[in-house]
Amino acid sequence: MSDHRHLYDAFDSELCLIGAATDEALVDEVHRLRCYLDQVPQSTLEDIAYTCAYQARNQPCIVALVASSLQDLRLRLDSVHKKLSENVARIRDKNGVYFSRERMAQHGRIAFLFPGVTSFYPDMLRDLNLVFDDCRSVFDELEEAIRVDTRDSFIPSDYIFPPSAIYRDSHMMPADLFSESLIATHAANLAFFRLFERISLHPDGLLGFSGGDFAALDVAGVYGALSRNKRIQFMREGYTMLNSLTDRDDLPQCAMLVVIDAPANLLTELCERYPGRVVISSYDSARQHVLALSPEIYAETVEQLQKANARCVQVPMKWPFSTPWCAKVLPTIRQFLSHWVRHVPRIPVYSCATADRLSVHPRDILTVMSDQWISPVRFEETIRTMYADRFRIFIEVGARGNMTTTIDEILRFDRHLAVAVNRIHRSGITQLHHALAQLAAHGVRLDLTALHAKRRRNLLDFDHPLAALAQTRNVVSLHAHYPVIQAFAPTSNLFPKPAHGTPTESVQKNLPDLVDHHRLAYGAEFPMLANAEVLEEQPGISIEASKTISLEDYPFLKDYAVGTSQLSFSEPDLHGLTILSLASGLEIMAEAARKLLPASARLIEVDNLRAQRWIGFERGAVKINIKAERIASTDPSCAAIKVQLRDDTPNSAFTWPIFEATLLLNIAGEMTHPTMVPIPLTHPRQVNWSSSEIYPERLFHGGALRSIRHVDQWSEEGVNFELEVPSRSEAVRYTRIPLFTVWPQLLDGITSAFALWRSHEKFFGAISLPFRARRISFHAANYSEGARLRGYLRLTSVTPRSHIADINVSDGNGNLLIHIKGWEEICERIPDSYHRYILKPAERFISEEVPLNLFHAPTMPIATAFIAEPPIKIFEQNQEIWLRAMAYTALSQAEREDWLEMQGATSRRVEWLFGRIAAKESVRRYLLKQHLSRWTSADVRIWPDDSGKPHPLGSWSDVLKSSEIDLSIAHTSKLVVAAVAAHTHIGIDIETLGRDLSDDFIRGVFTPHEIELAARCGEGPVGLLKFWCGKEAISKALGTGIRYSPQDLHIDAADPVTGTLHIQLQGQWLDSFKKFTGRKNPVQTTIFSGHAFASCLLPNTLFT
Repeated sequence: MSDHRHLYDAFDSELCLIGAATDEALVDEVHRLRCYLDQVPQSTLEDIAYTCAYQARNQPCIVALVASSLQDLRLRLDSVHKKLSENVARIRDKNGVYFSRERMAQHGRIAFLFPGVTSFYPDMLRDLNLVFDDCRSVFDELEEAIRVDTRDSFIPSDYIFPPSAIYRDSHMMPADLFSESLIATHAANLAFFRLFERISLHPDGLLGFSGGDFAALDVAGVYGALSRNKRIQFMREGYTMLNSLTDRDDLPQCAMLVVIDAPANLLTELCERYPGRVVISSYDSARQHVLALSPEIYAETVEQLQKANARCVQVPMKWPFSTPWCAKVLPTIRQFLSHWVRHVPRIPVYSCATADRLSVHPRDILTVMSDQWISPVRFEETIRTMYADRFRIFIEVGARGNMTTTIDEILRFDRHLAVAVNRIHRSGITQLHHALAQLAAHGVRLDLTALHAKRRRNLLDFDHPLAALAQTRNVVSLHAHYPVIQAFAPTSNLFPKPAHGTPTESVQKNLPDLVDHHRLAYGAEFPMLANAEVLEEQPGISIEASKTISLEDYPFLKDYAVGTSQLSFSEPDLHGLTILSLASGLEIMAEAARKLLPASARLIEVDNLRAQRWIGFERGAVKINIKAERIASTDPSCAAIKVQLRDDTPNSAFTWPIFEATLLLNIAGEMTHPTMVPIPLTHPRQVNWSSSEIYPERLFHGGALRSIRHVDQWSEEGVNFELEVPSRSEAVRYTRIPLFTVWPQLLDGITSAFALWRSHEKFFGAISLPFRARRISFHAANYSEGARLRGYLRLTSVTPRSHIADINVSDGNGNLLIHIKGWEEICERIPDSYHRYILKPAERFISEEVPLNLFHAPTMPIATAFIAEPPIKIFEQNQEIWLRAMAYTALSQAEREDWLEMQGATSRRVEWLFGRIAAKESVRRYLLKQHLSRWTSADVRIWPDDSGKPHPLGSWSDVLKSSEIDLSIAHTSKLVVAAVAAHTHIGIDIETLGRDLSDDFIRGVFTPHEIELAARCGEGPVGLLKFWCGKEAISKALGTGIRYSPQDLHIDAADPVTGTLHIQLQGQWLDSFKKFTGRKNPVQTTIFSGHAFASCLLPNTLFT
């Protein structure tokens, strides 16, 4: 079986270490694995690699293989088995096979070498950051350290991982971005070091080169044991210091030139011929040197060197570092280092300035580290010094791998091993595997199981392949029909339709029934479309795809729940009604549009964005169809793409789309960078709301979308606010670096200012949802996480059902970043109590309490709830979104399934739902009053037994200890009532006054004595309504409802003053409840809120 890898999978290869106690035993181990693969062809390469890593951890003899598929692994195993059987001394196949009988780890020490500024290249370590938190954490710290202050500020994530091909062609550092490149390579160096710490790879000595010494000192502990905040501070201050050097006007400009194979006497002659204008800044090896030249003699010097058959390569560097010309910067460098260089190194550190080991005294270290900025780099001498000190393994712990080649040149006649952990023309994962393979083959002990820590891997038993085969066939026979799900692939939507009649029919009902089309190769740059299924495509013209969006794969979507994300104490993962926001829908559309254009295309404008209807994640996932089609554009520098999102229902093509818009992407020109001056508010109020006063009191958004940090001014025409660019690291489950196109979390935060503006109206309870934006213009390619931006919302128009506003977002310095014109939200006003309940379900109630005197002075604790005239018209509108929101606020997960299956008129479902809410709130009131215990409605599950009697369930029952409570519910279309009582069976019932009881109904329910008794009470038809409510109430207290003849619930007496009825059980009722023989059971009746109301309380002792 060929390996199936998800197109997003960063692991394009696997490293398999085969270990044994002796070299001879390796032959048997290789043979054992080869046999296992023959007998269990369904194995995955990932599981093989993990098992090999686990078994080889403490073995002294290793053969290492890098493979991209099981077939690759089989071929390499065959080749290795043959060569080991022939007793070869060494195997170094650069395709991925490494073995050595003479192991360098036995002959010397390990050195970590940290490269400097010229090792930078765009996209370095991108794939490693996607899969290893140890690498990613350093770049996160760098991003946090370098805040965005102006439009032209350095944004590390954009510079290191550019979203488009800005400067990738040369693979070189931009000449004028020295500070940015050096701080980025410092992060890359530390990222590799943290990863090596994880796999137990530790150095015996350290060396930094051309700025790599900052990382060397850090690793050696010269700065002390730095906390995360201190590491961030170091990078921030270091970057500021580097900028101060490159911003100086008194440093001479120069050109840096790498010279290879130049005669030594020619270099000396050039320095003598041009004193003060030519200097050797680096002695890399006997063959390679770096010259610093004055620009005016650059061409002449290159000509002379080329005549002598020397090869010349210009370095993208215009500052004369590592030359005497930099003497003026020494005070700045020394001042910076003096704050950090304060500890004795834990690991020996070597300096290329002195070609020797650094002193252990911090003062001496400070002097050398400062002076090296004016001293030539003596790299060759330093390497030879380290070799004399018994270093034999040199690992270049950084990007690009340039130093490794030079070390091999320096030590070409000496026994050594130089390893580059990164190469620019090979993927980061594969090069890392090759580097670790070489180290393992040379006896360096590694624990590579750590590389598999967050992957879906299984430990196999190579000694029992038949057992594994049986398990594969009998338990997970899906491999025969479904592709293997690899690590870092989203779990949803991965299964093509199996063949008819396969043995997997028992699980087909749980799998999506998908057509087996090819999958889009989307990665971190298209996070919302990862694993989308292409239905139809004309490259560059149109594309139609299907995508299942799940809350599990996109956790940030959960925080766009209408209500709060804090619904339940017993079910903390329960969320309110989650809908696909307009911003998230726009992100999906924008990603689809970009698939039709070159990677360099940037979204600059969205026109006529419309939400025709809303789609919710009632069951945690929704499947949508995306169609993007290129249309004519009036601007030749822009491409126009029309995009629609539709649901996956059979008739979706004939209904309104969910979302639609026309997107303009820049394909030729530059993005505009306009400035702005906000329009002043008229009669503003200084409100000074902090984020704690905004969420969740005024806005329902959950944690990932809570980006508004402060509101300073509000008026009837708008609001001024400050927001923070949110983190993306937890937004998408399968990547920590989702490169969004419109950054939906940020856009949702910006547009939530509209609801925030409405929250300060006189009439609280106004809720709105966006459904249109006439235009959104983007003037920034990206934003720095944690950056503070300024927002300005201004109301422009009001319609009978909507409000329209313009929103501008700036960087706080007058530079316009986003302009939203004609943002329109449909506005509804729901009762204040409902609004507050949705936002704070643990604190608020939508019900009121029934007066306890209606129960005629009960002697036991009672808690009640009633809701009068639910606003059914509001709930019928807008796809019943507010009804759904209320349901998802009040119901537990199990109850939601019942709700989703419920059919019928809206009014009937409103009556059912509000009956549940009243029941839950009566329980909540009881717990709060009697036990001082606060719970939400979703914590109280209402379960009806076979008789229809409701029972409250939930973990809250633990607080009751030995006591018990009983619940009863009654409802009509205009009133819902619920009550709970302790140590008592309770029953309540209501009937609308004015209900016409037919003659047949009266004759079937009441005896002639009861009809006469009701007439004597003088209440006319109301008397019979009360009597009927009384019979219903006692039947509910008994727990049966009207199971037997209602006439056998005989009303002996009725007090027209107190409303008390005395009811005796007769006939079949007594057969079931013998303890009630001869007992006259009191039932209270009255008029309440336009209804006849009856209640019955029966002691628990009657039911034991």
